Amino acid sequence: MNTDTDLLERVAHLQDRAEIRECMMRYARGMDRRDRDVLRSAYHDGAIDDHVGFTGHVDDFIDWAFAHHSTQTRYQHNLLNLTAEIDGDTAHAETYFLFTGTDREPVNHMATDPSYRRPLVVAVRAGP
Repeated sequence: MNTDTDLLERVAHLQDRAEIRECMMRYARGMDRRDRDVLRSAYHDGAIDDHVGFTGHVDDFIDWAFAHHSTQTRYQHNLLNLTAEIDGDTAHAETYFLFTGTDREPVNHMATDPSYRRPLVVAVRAGP
């Protein structure tokens, strides 16, 4: 680090990464609390979500996801690895998460079907 400009660029880069991480945290928090406003704030206007089992406009995705989670007694998205390639005003980010959910029916499915004990791991790519 040789100049104040170098320091400012590095700080800006760290701030950009933090904002991307906060965006992903809003996604997980909004999904887990079924809070539409918090979840929607993780997307830009006109966003398309390409998710496991769904591809379409973000507002339609939120309806779909909340309907899916309504069949569960609990659900949690845990964020794992985050990478972000930042070049000026453009960023390409990828976040891994671990999803754990418990279906309402059958009531004792965890005791009878060991496959429900395995968490689902999916890569999510944020950005246009």
